[in-house]
Amino acid sequence: MNPRDTVRENLRQKTKESAKTGLIPVSQGTEIIMSFTPTTYLKSELTEAQRPESRDKWLFAGIDLAPNDMLETGTVVVDREKTILRMDKLGSDEQILAFVSGLGPPRSLVVALDVPKSLSIQGRWRQQEVKMFPFRLEREAEKKQLEALNIGTEPHVFEEGRQIENEAFTNRWSERAWTLYRTLTERGVCVLLYFNHLAKPRYGLSIPFRTRTPRGCKALQATIRKHLTLQDMPTNLAPSSVLDAMVGAYTAWTFYKGTYGEHYQLFWDRESCMMLEPLKRVV
Repeated sequence: MNPRDTVRENLRQKTKESAKTGLIPVSQGTEIIMSFTPTTYLKSELTEAQRPESRDKWLFAGIDLAPNDMLETGTVVVDREKTILRMDKLGSDEQILAFVSGLGPPRSLVVALDVPKSLSIQGRWRQQEVKMFPFRLEREAEKKQLEALNIGTEPHVFEEGRQIENEAFTNRWSERAWTLYRTLTERGVCVLLYFNHLAKPRYGLSIPFRTRTPRGCKALQATIRKHLTLQDMPTNLAPSSVLDAMVGAYTAWTFYKGTYGEHYQLFWDRESCMMLEPLKRVV
């Protein structure tokens, strides 16, 4: 067995061992370390008793949340027949909360909230790196900091919920999503966190253009109309944030219409927030 195969086999074994602790192994050259990952990736599946009831839901909202209130947040609401009832572009958290409150009784709503990337990362090129490689857990600077703390020469396992002092792992996701999740949940709304960039391939919405260009928006809108079959879609070109919110509204509708384990799965993250992972479209 060559060294590369040995590393892969060690990673496979470490993954099995770390499943109970929520720690994910990261390859560092020919060495294996146990790296404390961002809270987004540490999740546990809901039991059948923990899953919320979906039969009493009537409206399904998708929110393409922006990292901050300086950028536009797209919102779309559909009913049980996938008919678009409302589309809007909002800014502040107060506007988003007022939008959801005006839809109807909280117990009849399902809100799919896209988790936005963080803009707190310094430097344009660093932000571009996070955009292109959203699941990269370490960088060279982080490895050097670990080496300075005498970590990396042998396998290490960190205790659950503890980070080493001066550790420099990047927070890739905006805390705005978790803040809105808690506020809406306290009001009785069923909120599901999800990742739009993961939902699109699962629904067959991949396009060969950048989504925030006119050509990309036109292609995405046509693909949504064909594959998601939303009713009363606009004939004119919709903004990219609204198109992404359509994917979110369909994701929320999948929770009502789909079959658990076939079309979607539910997980708790380390913040005790409920996350929905789309698996495929509801045919």
